[in-house]
Amino acid sequence: LFGGAVSAVPFTIVHFDVPQRVQGVGWPHWPEINVPVAVGSRPQYDPVVVADSTGGSYIGWYEHNGSNYDIRMQHLDAFGRRVTGWPSDGIQIGVTAGEQLYPRMVADQVGGVIVTWQDSRTGDWDIYAQHVLADGGFTSGWPMNGLAVCTQGSHQYAPAIVRTLTGGAYVGWRDSRYGAHYPHLQRLEANGSVASGWPADGQFVSSYGANQAIALILEADDDVLMGFTDWSYSRPVITRFEATGARDPQWPNDGRMMPGNGAMSYVSPMISDGQGGAYFALADGSSYWSMNHVLSNGVWPASGYMSMSISQPGVPVLAADGQGGVYIAWASYQSGNSNIYGSHFTFSGLLSPGWSSNGAVICLQANDGPVR
Repeated sequence: LFGGAVSAVPFTIVHFDVPQRVQGVGWPHWPEINVPVAVGSRPQYDPVVVADSTGGSYIGWYEHNGSNYDIRMQHLDAFGRRVTGWPSDGIQIGVTAGEQLYPRMVADQVGGVIVTWQDSRTGDWDIYAQHVLADGGFTSGWPMNGLAVCTQGSHQYAPAIVRTLTGGAYVGWRDSRYGAHYPHLQRLEANGSVASGWPADGQFVSSYGANQAIALILEADDDVLMGFTDWSYSRPVITRFEATGARDPQWPNDGRMMPGNGAMSYVSPMISDGQGGAYFALADGSSYWSMNHVLSNGVWPASGYMSMSISQPGVPVLAADGQGGVYIAWASYQSGNSNIYGSHFTFSGLLSPGWSSNGAVICLQANDGPVR
């Protein structure tokens, strides 16, 4: 966020200016006072936040209206003030029958935001999207109550979204039209149309079933990586699609499953390596975690498999180091307490110099929480 960071705390928000490590100008002090995002009396859930193009932020959530769930959004500027035209309780997205749940958003890079969600207005769960302008209006060409991304029979769940280089978005979801929950993908243009070469109800991605949320990464050439966890093996699968809707010919048709033995209890979000590939990490919840690095051509390099034996690891968390390598942090549960550890690996899969083979101690305070 232009040198700062925004953190959503349902439903207030605080801004930190990185160089001074203090609250941003115009923002109240944290934690005593935060900026109200939604001031209504209804229960509100699952906040998500993305940066706009001027140092502010969009915040989305869903709330109960007494009979169903609705999606609402708010827009704050860099000083924590509501942007002109936005009401105190935000704007409603998709004013229609049924339930609207689980908003996911991405900035369009010109001041607006594209939001996607799970919607039951037709009786089944479907995927819808909307392109919201900075003033709270909707982009021309997008229906007032949302664009139908996929309304095939049966159910579509758990959308994910990432921007394209042309102002549109890739939207991924889990789809039960063929029985099991298989991952699907769609590319939308900035004007709300389906991109040339893409099927109207989305591209079938893989015959590996997806049992957890979809993850998407935009690549520098406007291609997209999709990651998910297979429901049969509980192991991550990654695949790559070109902007044209074609599968990258270097990758297997069903994607590349992370090697290893046995099912995993915890899987980290996928992150980019900055060079066309991605990292995944997972833990068995008992004795070790492992991490894999898939390259841009879909190959798991021999040196790309990293693992560490630890006691009762929690969900590992990854962060790119900006040079192709990766930081990993995890909680290890021992003697009734949860302690925090971390490590650093290079692009080639080597432990970085100065880092312990068993991980560096970050915090040994009793009852440390999960890593974020």
